[in-house]
Parts: sequence; C-alpha cells; structure tokens
Amino acid sequence: MNRHDRRAQEAQTRKSFTDYDAIYRRAFKKADDREIGEGWMRGAEAEANGIKAMIIHPTHEPPPPRSACDIELSAAYGEQKFQAFTKAEYLPTLQAGWPKFLDAARTQPDAPVTDDPRRDARAMIFENIVTNHQYASGLFSAITASAIIWLARTSPVGVAIGESHKRIHYEITDTETPGVRNYRLMLSY
Repeated sequence: MNRHDRRAQEAQTRKSFTDYDAIYRRAFKKADDREIGEGWMRGAEAEANGIKAMIIHPTHEPPPPRSACDIELSAAYGEQKFQAFTKAEYLPTLQAGWPKFLDAARTQPDAPVTDDPRRDARAMIFENIVTNHQYASGLFSAITASAIIWLARTSPVGVAIGESHKRIHYEITDTETPGVRNYRLMLSY
C-alpha cells in the first residue's frame, strides 16, 4: 500500500465533517457555517499534527515528559474529547486558576460569566470541547484543565482527587430537556 492509499484509508476512518457539523449544531442552536468550519479545522489540524492530548504545566517551566505526569484530566461529549496530563503538584495551581480566570473575565464587557462558577466551568469545558478550542493554544487547554480540576475538586468527592484518584473524567450527555446536559464525574486510580 503506498502513502496515497494509506492517507485515503485514514481519511475514511476519521470523523467526517458531516458528523462534526451535526454535533456542533446539536450543541449550539445558533451556529453559523464559518464557526463550524473553524472548529472542524482546529480539530483537523490537531489530528494532522498527531495531537491527541496536552501536557499542562506552569508557563515558566518546560513541559514534563508524559511519563512524569501522574494525573489525567479528560472530558467527552460524544466524539468530541479533551485529554490532558499533568503532575499532581500542579493541581493546586490549576484549581486556583479557574476563579482567577472568572475574575478576569468579569472585567470584560459582555463576558458570558454568571454568578454560578460551577455552571460557568461546565459551560467552558463544553464549549472548548465542541469547538476544538483546546487545540487553539496552550492557554485554552490550561483553562479547560483548570475548569475540570476546579469543578471536580469542589465536588463532594473532591478530597480524593490527586491523592488516591489520579484519573478525572467528565462524560457530558444530553438530557431529554433541550439545552440541558448531564456532567457525570468519573474517577479512577
């Protein structure tokens, strides 16, 4: 099989634009073709570059190797996924980052920030995953990771996160009520 045949075969196994378009329109009722195309291209670029996950680390430090990361953060909405790895020692900084992000966002006119930081964290995670913004820059990945860890650690089971439980995942599903989603927290060792 030559490289052209391999690329054609790989393209057939990838999610199609039609599938992405359907997910995007289901997620956001007021979606335009340009936004959908831009989101698709962010995901396609990440896929073309072989990016499947992010390493989250302080900006003043070089990224640790994947083998040195003992925490996995992830979230999924259907086929749209976010996955990141980090060190347990970075969790307090990540957790503190979410309230700081909200405070900074509140200073911006028309910021979509409410008085409910848990709702805002869920909305940020969801929007970044569906629009593939986690691939746009390290900042978007860090904000998504920060929202995930803050949301999980401020939940009733949050005390176990980072200590005994090293894998934190949110499975996001639609409910029967239009526009309402369930964020199911799953933890493992």
